[in-house]
Amino acid sequence: MLVRLNPFKKYIFLAPFEYTIGNAAEHIYYGLLAARLTNKKLVLIVRQPGFVRRISKGIVQARLTNREIFKVRSEGMIIPSDYFFCRVFGKILDLVFIPMYFFDKVMRRLFKKEFNSFFAIPTFGHNTVYNPGRELRFSWAAVEKYNWEKTLAENIPVSINTKSNLAAEEILVQMGLPKDSWYVTIHVRERGFYNESEAAGAYRCANIHNYIETIKYITSLGVWVVRLGDSSMTPLPDMDCVIDYPHTPFKSDLMDLYLIKNCSLYIGMDSGTWGVACLFQKSSLLTNSTAWCLTFPSKHGDLAIIKHFYSKSRGRFLSVRECLEEPPTMNYHFLDSAPDHDKSDYIIVENTSYEIKSAVEEKLDLGENYQYSELQNYFIEKRKKQIKQWLVEDPYLAGNTMQSFRFSTMYFYKGTLSQKFLEDNWEFGEYLEKLTERFKKNNLLHL
Repeated sequence: MLVRLNPFKKYIFLAPFEYTIGNAAEHIYYGLLAARLTNKKLVLIVRQPGFVRRISKGIVQARLTNREIFKVRSEGMIIPSDYFFCRVFGKILDLVFIPMYFFDKVMRRLFKKEFNSFFAIPTFGHNTVYNPGRELRFSWAAVEKYNWEKTLAENIPVSINTKSNLAAEEILVQMGLPKDSWYVTIHVRERGFYNESEAAGAYRCANIHNYIETIKYITSLGVWVVRLGDSSMTPLPDMDCVIDYPHTPFKSDLMDLYLIKNCSLYIGMDSGTWGVACLFQKSSLLTNSTAWCLTFPSKHGDLAIIKHFYSKSRGRFLSVRECLEEPPTMNYHFLDSAPDHDKSDYIIVENTSYEIKSAVEEKLDLGENYQYSELQNYFIEKRKKQIKQWLVEDPYLAGNTMQSFRFSTMYFYKGTLSQKFLEDNWEFGEYLEKLTERFKKNNLLHL
């Protein structure tokens, strides 16, 4: 009797979404989790530089994400994109890019339907990554089989290859950071990278000047600060023990990864580099968050603070408790009911300098055996309830099995909001009253 063996059975093949570093990092991280769950190896397939790549760059008009991220290692669990046969498959993927891209455009025009972006740019493997059992329909019973709560809590080693790591260490010294110094990385999203209009991208961005007080507080503790980003960022004023990395000659794909991989604390927003911090499982603080059902700290002890939502109909800021009782669509941007849309009831206002500094102080003071307060645990339960509501009600997720499984994993995230932020904002009281008065005074002409 002949037994047919599938030589590819022990592998998970994944072509991550290449045009956003956050999505790419998330796909790789969950790919590694799925590989561990199924006792397989993750194989990364990425389109390769060449003639077709140059043509497609002009067609798509989108920047490629960090290419170094597809070369990360993980103790026998991953086969990076720079391996020979991965490059061969990458060339094949490149050849189908242009016909698939135009096929997607034709389908959109014919059927007047918005197709998934993963279809427009050839990718594959995502359903296996988020749904290792390959269930045909989403169900919580299927989700429970993967035991994501335990899976996400366990550390998974992710590293940069030895040669690149040694090169990055030398560059770090050239940047002026003393050897073995502790440093914190900060990323504050601005609109310049994607050249977004204010209407399109403002609600996901923040003002770096609201972080200056926090930066000075961190450096007063003898800890260095490295600001992340790109050359379109607003330059920082000169400060001791601060490296404005995007405006240095050392900016590179490799250093973007290395700086996050080796920082003592990552402070960021719900933007691309947050995904890299999650891939390396760094201790983190999320600030100016607008999507707590989606982008949120996954590890116990990691904290967040969210932007403020001003309700036009109620003429005031909503409390955190009220935000958790609003339709789930208020905290993400896939539909027309998203916060940046003209007909939205919400005006989203970024965190104050006081809130950011208070959250950082709280995060830096946490001990190893830190226990959440009753209010922090209550927030976690309310957030879980909102995610379940979202997965049932959202027309975007209806029939989209892969995305439903993807977002269901976030139900098990263990981060929570800063205790100080919750005390100030859980109910509409004195703090939010003053914030509302100040907002109305400063925006009188616009309300």
